[in-house]
Amino acid sequence: MLAALHGSLALDTLAGRAPPGWSHTDDATVGDRTRPGKVTKYVNYRRVETSGRHLPVFSDISGMRHRIALLCLCLVLAGCSSSTPAPGTDTPTDSPCSTTVEYEQRPVPDLPSNVTRETAIAFAESHAEALAWNDSIRSAQFGLSVTSDTSVLNRTHDGFIIHVTGGVTYQGCTDGSVWVADGGLGANYFINETTAIRLNQPRNTTDDPREHGGEVVA
Repeated sequence: MLAALHGSLALDTLAGRAPPGWSHTDDATVGDRTRPGKVTKYVNYRRVETSGRHLPVFSDISGMRHRIALLCLCLVLAGCSSSTPAPGTDTPTDSPCSTTVEYEQRPVPDLPSNVTRETAIAFAESHAEALAWNDSIRSAQFGLSVTSDTSVLNRTHDGFIIHVTGGVTYQGCTDGSVWVADGGLGANYFINETTAIRLNQPRNTTDDPREHGGEVVA
């Protein structure tokens, strides 16, 4: 009877069917007690007992493992494809050359009605920076900045002589390449309640604009 059972199991296995009382699982080998030394191999089947009797349960565990492995591989490939740009597409980059800033003119200040040390310094500084800014916006495409430092050179009986120094920096693009330009800022001012005289780029920082051909600006 055991021989018949083993024969039946072998036939069921070769036919791709689970023998009665066996379910599909990893490969296993069992000894044939009726034939010493004989080993019968039942491929991907196992014995199952339920409620005291043998039931034919078909559970393809090996196939399930293969399907899980295939699903994991698909998820990995999907993740890689989503993080990699498709061939022939360009990744957008933020380039300074892609935009140009439209700078507006700065208004020049009015002559202060009450001229003091502080108001004279503020007028000279604002006036010098406004002129430097307005002269540069025609060439600047972006990155325009003006800096200055102001000091009182002399306090005369009728006004103040102010010295302003500083610089201008701006940037632009030519054929996709960024360039930087800078320039110096320097002027002397004579300021009182009735006038403001400017001497651009004085030879000496102590030059009085009234005595060196300065221009009336207010």
